[in-house]
Amino acid sequence: NATKEAEQECHELEVDAYLTKPIKREALLDTVFSLVDIEKLNRIKIDSHTPTLKLVQPKTNEQQPEVIDVNTLDKLALLGENKEFMSDLAEVFLNDSKKLINSIIIAHNNSNYHDLAEYAHALKGSAQSIGATGIGNIAALIYKQSLGTNYDSISIKSNSLMQIHDETTSALNKYLDNLEITALN
Repeated sequence: NATKEAEQECHELEVDAYLTKPIKREALLDTVFSLVDIEKLNRIKIDSHTPTLKLVQPKTNEQQPEVIDVNTLDKLALLGENKEFMSDLAEVFLNDSKKLINSIIIAHNNSNYHDLAEYAHALKGSAQSIGATGIGNIAALIYKQSLGTNYDSISIKSNSLMQIHDETTSALNKYLDNLEITALN
């Protein structure tokens, strides 16, 4: 809620942070980082040469599809401090995004453009939050098209949506396999 009353209510309730929609990924992460225990942050040694997160190089020269934003994932991994957090986060995202993709396909097939816009908007937001850029970009395009008046221009190919979801699943799994989070002292 972006009203002054909502902001005032949050202030009166001593809420630690307040963001309004549309929530930008960087603003969200910056806000979360600002709320992390300063003592713990001081124990994290971050510089350009010794990252707290270490990505182990894959054993093959196989390129990952550019469907994920590793920088966003690294920031989220820092927040969780363990691989299980990232695995859980990825699993929830992948399950929810698959449901949203199915809902988008059904809404499109039923010419329900209001619901289509809602589902695409939700998918775009969750994808951007976790760094799933491929899914986020497609969802943003569908959302933008669903707000127009020329609904015939909305082209949703269920196979393409499922393919980008599969590519994202594969890329996230590779990321998790290569993620090593060093213990905090």
